[in-house]
Amino acid sequence: MASVLPYARRLHQLLTPDYYSTPFQKHVGTAHYIFAGLLFSTLAIFCLVLFRMSAHSHVLTPVQRNRVYTACGIVILASMAAILILVKVFKVMYLLGGIGTIFCFETTSLLAFGVAWLIKGQTLLKDP
Repeated sequence: MASVLPYARRLHQLLTPDYYSTPFQKHVGTAHYIFAGLLFSTLAIFCLVLFRMSAHSHVLTPVQRNRVYTACGIVILASMAAILILVKVFKVMYLLGGIGTIFCFETTSLLAFGVAWLIKGQTLLKDP
């Protein structure tokens, strides 16, 4: 599922030109946000549940790594919440400096997952 969702998320770019939106394209845009939400939810589940398990058994890994995995999962969930609140409730499409709200928080989510991935692969915080 995690390998398919990024492709489904990008499908809207192929079908939606920049200069107008048909009803179909609006539905594709809605599907984009649904797939993006599913993708980031899956990444949060990886951090909060799957990465905390050892490869050899279903016991938890060392405490220091678990704290980082939990923090990364929380950052992903908080970024998703920030997008919903800022864009849907307050209609804030751009942050200071002209940075897109969605772009900023999607990037934050991906960076958080990247840190968790590097730790799980033992590039960072290796076993002794």
